[in-house]
Amino acid sequence: MTKTPYEELFGKDENIEGKHVKIDGTSFLVIGVIEYKKSWRNNRLLIPITTAQNMYNSGSTRVHNIDLVVKASLSVSKQLEDKIRSLFSRKYDFKKGDKRAIDVDNNIEEYANAQGVIVGIKFFVIMIGVLTLISGITGILNFRHYGYQQHYANFCKRTHKRNRYT
Repeated sequence: MTKTPYEELFGKDENIEGKHVKIDGTSFLVIGVIEYKKSWRNNRLLIPITTAQNMYNSGSTRVHNIDLVVKASLSVSKQLEDKIRSLFSRKYDFKKGDKRAIDVDNNIEEYANAQGVIVGIKFFVIMIGVLTLISGITGILNFRHYGYQQHYANFCKRTHKRNRYT
């Protein structure tokens, strides 16, 4: 059982190991409480796959989903994905490369792709910032240059008028 159902059913301080929880008329033995680092995962009740198959698949032994959580690099996760495909293709007699036979979502690969997009967006934002600064500096320099030209032109006119009358 994860943290949220534990707190909702039993409170925070109670030791529930060895107690039973009734779900859909079936009593389950609680063997412990797990707390995930990501809070959105802490609202689950975990039961053995064979029990879930017997309860919710009318006794079917088909597996619809398998979630595997690993801390690994992209290359290691790809190797693991390949091993899973090989294992299931041998056991259930399909070609290893058949994407329709088994669908594997590699979240580490998707994360790496998302990171690439984020890096591209950061680069784009930095370029916009640099170009904005260059544009602002150019505008200020042009304004100062124009101001100096006007000031010089006025100075020349005054000097020219003074020299004419003396």
